[in-house]
Amino acid sequence: MKPTDLAPIEFWNDLLEKLHEMTGLTTLLYDSDNKSLYPPKVFANNLCKLIMSNPSTSSAVCGLSHQAIATMAKKDKKPRVEECDLDMVKIIVPIFKEQEYFGAVGACGLLPEEEEEVDLFLAAKNLGKEEAEIEPLTTEIGILSDNKIESALEFISSQLKRIGADN
Repeated sequence: MKPTDLAPIEFWNDLLEKLHEMTGLTTLLYDSDNKSLYPPKVFANNLCKLIMSNPSTSSAVCGLSHQAIATMAKKDKKPRVEECDLDMVKIIVPIFKEQEYFGAVGACGLLPEEEEEVDLFLAAKNLGKEEAEIEPLTTEIGILSDNKIESALEFISSQLKRIGADN
């Protein structure tokens, strides 16, 4: 199952674009196997863009975090706001209709209010680079307020209700 079984791709593209505009986060759509349906169109920051441009790095850094958080969201049948391995916000909103799991809307790539910086050591290690090489990429990473997180969750929920999802 996948979200496009519930609504056309235009609906999902619009949702992801508006979510990015609201928050500045990288936005993604996942199928019921927790695989991204499409690459992100825009990124929250250049560090995430660099990580996601390499399949093995993306899998190690983003994929593992996503699998863990998406599994919790699917099990709980409610949104999860956690941090990825690099200490950035990761939002996962599962998509259910009539108790059937269709996938999730995901957003990530900014620091939560209580976090001051990304895990530079882990980022460098996974990219096979020196910390000094990627440190300039970390200075541009913005902060996502708790209020914006709440607004994002409300927006996603309202959009999912429009297509008859259980959210």
